[in-house]
Amino acid sequence: MHLFRWALLAVAAAVFSFTQPLLAQTPSEGNVKIISNPDETVVTLKGEYTLRGQTPYVVVHNLQGYYELEAKKRGYEDFTSSYVFSPTVRKKLAIRLIPKSRLRSFSRSMVVPGWGQAYTDQKWKGLFIAGLQLGAGGYFVYTHIDYLNAKDDYDKALDAFAASGGSQDATIYQDVQDKWDVLSSKYDNRKTALILNLSVYLYNLFDTLFFYPKYHYPRIRATADILQDGNQPTLALGLKANF
Repeated sequence: MHLFRWALLAVAAAVFSFTQPLLAQTPSEGNVKIISNPDETVVTLKGEYTLRGQTPYVVVHNLQGYYELEAKKRGYEDFTSSYVFSPTVRKKLAIRLIPKSRLRSFSRSMVVPGWGQAYTDQKWKGLFIAGLQLGAGGYFVYTHIDYLNAKDDYDKALDAFAASGGSQDATIYQDVQDKWDVLSSKYDNRKTALILNLSVYLYNLFDTLFFYPKYHYPRIRATADILQDGNQPTLALGLKANF
């Protein structure tokens, strides 16, 4: 019985001594490390696997093959690139994101109203302005077609009046006058639609210039220290700001 116990203890000790080094091993850090300017950028790797992390990001898997890299951070333009990885070669990737700017927002809104707002992460405002501009543009097209039709009717009435040899027929004269009144009304409607289009477009540009979002706020931290002046401690308060 004692011999059996000693044998069992010997087997347990052998198993423990064999498995302990394996348990003590730490997982590999992989073969890819991604750093960025600025830090705390969200990066996504898409390939055989899809991985996501925040820089500085050390991939814990050994990557192999083609991967697409996407990097995003509020206040910066998106970064995209592609890489080919090998599990036997360690690779350190350094990426730099371009800060978004008021000028880039303004230039986009000059081309397409609402694009500048969408560029500065104000997607709902951008969609609203784009919808307003599209609606105003549709209204202008409608009033312009109405104006052209009214002009055709007025030209036909003039031709009929001219063909009558300047007749004093009250019906022909009244028809010319009626067609002129309609044409004047359609012209005013078209002018109103044009002013509406211009107003929406100018507001779109004004918004990108004067309501540009403030992405980078200064970091302000309150400090409190106890200073020993002789035997009497003194409390010192202060503010520290990093811009």
